[in-house]
Parts: sequence; C-alpha cells; structure tokens
Amino acid sequence: MKRAILLGLGLIFLLGTHVFAERLNYQPRNYPDGLKNWRGKKGRKYVRRLSLRQNLKNDKLMIYDLLGYTPHRLRFNVGGKKTERWKYYSEGIEFVFDEEGYVIATHNFPPEGNHID
Repeated sequence: MKRAILLGLGLIFLLGTHVFAERLNYQPRNYPDGLKNWRGKKGRKYVRRLSLRQNLKNDKLMIYDLLGYTPHRLRFNVGGKKTERWKYYSEGIEFVFDEEGYVIATHNFPPEGNHID
C-alpha cells in the first residue's frame, strides 16, 4: 500500500515538473536598448520615463536632459491657454512652459536639500 502511494506521488511529481519545465523554456522578449525584462514596478516606471523623453521637444527636452525627471509636473488650462509647470525642489527652480514646449517664465525659490525629486 505504501509503495503504491509513493509511486503515485512520484509520478505526479515527475509529471508536474515536466509541465513547469516546458513553461519556463521560452525565448525572452527583445526590447530596445538590449533590455530583456521590463516587468514589474521598476519596468513600468522605466517605460513611462522613456516614452516621456521621446515625446518632449524644444526647451522641455533640453531641461529634461539637463536636470532630469521631476514628478512635480502640473498642467493648467486657463482660458484656453495651456501651460505646464515643472518644479525642481532640490535646485530651487520652477519652469513654466507653453503648449509648444518653450519656456515662458522661470521662478526661483529656496532649494530644499532633503526633498526627493
């Protein structure tokens, strides 16, 4: 009786490992920049920032390349005039852009050293 139960469990185990081994044997996806894995939270964040940079133009692209990404981006639509504000707390500067991505104004304020941009 014990032999039959152990034999049955062994067969189930071997069959199960064979099925999982086939699932794990797949070719990785090819992504730009030689990356093979964009899954999970970090992968989604990387894709969002990469697509943001590809869609920037004019002064926005220059400032993005100079100072990097900022999560402090606000868009306003006041009276049909669309503007966007980017704040860099660690640098103590705010940029105001128009619809085409050109800088309209800059505002300086005291930088916050402990702030995470």
